[in-house]
Amino acid sequence: MTTRRTPKKGTSQALASIRKMLETLPSKSEREELRNAAAELADFFLELQSLLAQVPSLEDAAAASRALQRLADALDRRRGNRAVTALLGARSRPTQRTFPAPTEDDSRTAKALIAELRSMPGDSIRERLTDKENFPVRLLVALSNELGLRISSRPVRDAIIQQIATSIVNQRGYQSLRST
Repeated sequence: MTTRRTPKKGTSQALASIRKMLETLPSKSEREELRNAAAELADFFLELQSLLAQVPSLEDAAAASRALQRLADALDRRRGNRAVTALLGARSRPTQRTFPAPTEDDSRTAKALIAELRSMPGDSIRERLTDKENFPVRLLVALSNELGLRISSRPVRDAIIQQIATSIVNQRGYQSLRST
């Protein structure tokens, strides 16, 4: 006597699950899209792997640091050599141009000039002080000192003349304001 088996509940559930799964399978175009996306993802990881292989290691950085230090030492040893400096394209520092300090005679002349300059308009003061023969930088520095002006350690002629003229014109303006 053969008995016929009836499907059990578990089997019918499995079949139902398989049917549902079959309904969710992608179409040919969807499958192709997934395949292309997976290929792009694989290419990305290959490129990432290549880039990571090129990242320097701690040992590489230490070697580069030592090489830079050796280069700096070599350049320091040859710093005074003009031929090497010119070959490397480095410019030598220009020597600082300093002017002689004003003498006592310059200070006396400056005191006398201040009274004369105070009676002149600002443009006339600037014009008169631009005469290089009669007003060397040393005398301009003495004028600045007598007026109580601070000048840079590397005085520039035009800047000093501008400071002197402005100071005299400003002093004249302050005096006229006080008298009114």
